[in-house]
Amino acid sequence: MSALTVTPIAGGTGVEITGVDLARSSDAERAAIRDVYDRNPIVVLRDQALSVEDYVTFGEALGELVPHTRLEYTVPGHPEVYVLSNKKQDGKMIGVHLDGLGWHSDGTYLARPLAATTLYALDVPPVGGDTLFADTCRAYDNLPETTKARIEDMVVVYDFIFYMQTRFPDYVVTERQRAENPEVRHRLVRRDAAGRPGLYMSNGSARGIDGMSDEEGRAFLRELTDFVTRPEQVYRHQWRAGDLVIWNNLQTMHSATMYDDQRYERLLHRLWVKAEG
Repeated sequence: MSALTVTPIAGGTGVEITGVDLARSSDAERAAIRDVYDRNPIVVLRDQALSVEDYVTFGEALGELVPHTRLEYTVPGHPEVYVLSNKKQDGKMIGVHLDGLGWHSDGTYLARPLAATTLYALDVPPVGGDTLFADTCRAYDNLPETTKARIEDMVVVYDFIFYMQTRFPDYVVTERQRAENPEVRHRLVRRDAAGRPGLYMSNGSARGIDGMSDEEGRAFLRELTDFVTRPEQVYRHQWRAGDLVIWNNLQTMHSATMYDDQRYERLLHRLWVKAEG
């Protein structure tokens, strides 16, 4: 087993691991990375060269992988590998473009939350297309006590159909997608295994908050998001080809940023890991 080196990243939001080649990693090395991830909301590994199979093998070390709802944008034969790209093949987009813009947590419209997300960069522009991260546990700690008391029992209503119709007005939601993604509710304040509270929320798929009008609920979530994502609390990841980033989806929010998609191409693969229980 190679010796892993773990170094804090800017702002203390997470760590970078060096000294491991994931394509040749052992079970012990993957378990060691899982242990680092369990203790840090964001983990960065650079200079990786992974096949789709390598990537899936690594993802399975983190937990149970989730097939994506939009199967048309997954790698053939791998419904769990979601493709984010502006590239075309035979005149057709090979992945979803401009996904992830705006602060959110992934998969909040799913009945069983996602524990983790990983992104692996294969082709990235020289400038732009960064990903922003905010630690929602740290943000919770900084909330006024009156706000903590107010939100303790709040429940957010998430709706996949609402998300798709507002974010992608031209997208036709299939009957399968409707059947597999009914409206769900999740507590706004979640606690990890150690009992530390954090905020679990996403603006795009949130239709409202129980006990408020939908408009009031969404406005409150936007206000809370502004607090969580203050510049001094945000880590900006500037992608290089070969980067792999893992983040705790229950304890962070993230947002994609724009790039010159007429000049540059971008291709990333994503995996979702189910929460336990």
